[in-house]
Parts: sequence; structure tokens; C-alpha cells
Amino acid sequence: MKKLMPNRDETPQEDGSGDWRWNVNTTWHNFSSLCQECQMVLESPNEFLKYHHLRAALYFGLGSIESFLNQAMRGHLQKAGKPEEVIFKKLRRTGLKDKMTKWPTELAISEVEIPTKVISTISKCRDIRDEVTHPKNRDHSIYRELDDLSVGNLNTTVGEFIVLVLQGRGEVFPYWLLSWNFIGMGSDRNHPCFLDNQQFIFALSHLGFEFNVNEPTIGERWQRDNMSSLGGYKDLGKRLASFGRCERKDSRFPYLPRLCNRWWDSNHMQRCGD
Repeated sequence: MKKLMPNRDETPQEDGSGDWRWNVNTTWHNFSSLCQECQMVLESPNEFLKYHHLRAALYFGLGSIESFLNQAMRGHLQKAGKPEEVIFKKLRRTGLKDKMTKWPTELAISEVEIPTKVISTISKCRDIRDEVTHPKNRDHSIYRELDDLSVGNLNTTVGEFIVLVLQGRGEVFPYWLLSWNFIGMGSDRNHPCFLDNQQFIFALSHLGFEFNVNEPTIGERWQRDNMSSLGGYKDLGKRLASFGRCERKDSRFPYLPRLCNRWWDSNHMQRCGD
């Protein structure tokens, strides 16, 4: 089972060109911000802040999808030996609608069927985002459209789209599509960090999932069985939610990253692992 994303957005060139950083991944950043904004919409104390977070959720949600598709297509074309100018032209000149509807099949090794509801929800978000970005209406009807937008589960809808594309590619999905993140970057216990699915397996064992993490093949086999399909994505999300808590702090390893479902909230992070 292949991994989609290394610890950087793309693979560094052999000639060393480009700007490469650790703990950076565009899709991870966008999707994490989407999760945060969706929750902040629900907790907004007034309309002004609600509309702020609604607009941000639209940008980060669509940004998550486009950055994921661009990254996948870049890897696909690089593997086919296409030069950079050809790759950049395809990424730059293809509209989001075509990327969403045509690229999943082009990228897949097996049939990809994105449910109509998922496509329609994302398309509606795209239309609203376009009006927010380039206002054309003569009245304030965009606010009614924002009010009618069910943003509470937008992160799940975006996650399902990405998982279905990965399923068609025969790849496992990254743990952070479940809307959880690791916190603990270096000596900063509250700094989110980009880790791989193997660390996620260990975190699940700390949360109470029953499997032997020391078994040599448990990580790859468990991911293949539980993190390579839409059904696995939904089931794992429910199981994580059922625990009702984040990963505990370990006094023996005070700087060990912990799995947290509210990583943006400093007050939560101070107490969630106790």
C-alpha cells in the first residue's frame, strides 16, 4: 500500500532547487484550518465572527481539495516523465470543476465514484466562494446563502472526497483527514506537527484500541484493512469520537507528540491529556 504524502508538499529535485521545509504540507495545512474554522462557526458569539469563519471555511475547504488534486496529479505526471512546464501548465490551466470531476478517474487504478451529494455540496461551496471573492449580486443575498450553508460537517465531506480518490488509487488515507492532529513540535507541547500513519497507530493503542503495536507488520496491515476505503474512514471516525478524549500525556516522555482533536485551542490543550 503506497503512501500519498511525504513530510513535504513534493519531492525535492535532485539539483536542490526550490524552497523545502519540515513540518509543511499544503493539503494538511488547508484541511487542518478547515476543521478549525468549521468548529469556530458553531462557537461564534456574533454574526460578524460567524461570517468571518464561514468565509474562511470555504477557502480552506476548496483549497484542501485543489492542493490534494494538484499534488496527486503532479506525482502522476512526474512518474510518466513529463517535464515541469507541461505539469505546471496542466495544474495552472485546469479549472477546479474539471479537476474534481475528471482527474479522479485519470489518477485512479480502479473505478472512482464520487457520490452526487458530495460533488453537489462542494460545487455549492465553490459557487458561494466565488461570489464572496468577486461580489456581483446587487443585494445582500450572499449572506442568506452563507446562512443556509451546512458548514458543520464540511470537513467530513471534503475528507470523504479525498478518501474516495485515494481508494481509487489503492492508497491509504492520512490520519489527519479524521480531523485529529498531533501536537508537540520540538519543545513546544502545543505546536501541531505533521507525522505519518505509523505514529497514529501507536496513538490509537494509547487511546484504547486493542492491537499489538510491536508486531512487525501490524502498522501496514492495519492501515490496509482500516484506512484504505470510505467505509474504513467512517468507521474509524466513529470509533475515535466514541472515546471522548485526546491521547493522555506521558510523564516519562514529556515531549512526545500527542493526538488531539482540538489542537487550535490553547486552553483545551493544557488540560486534554491529563
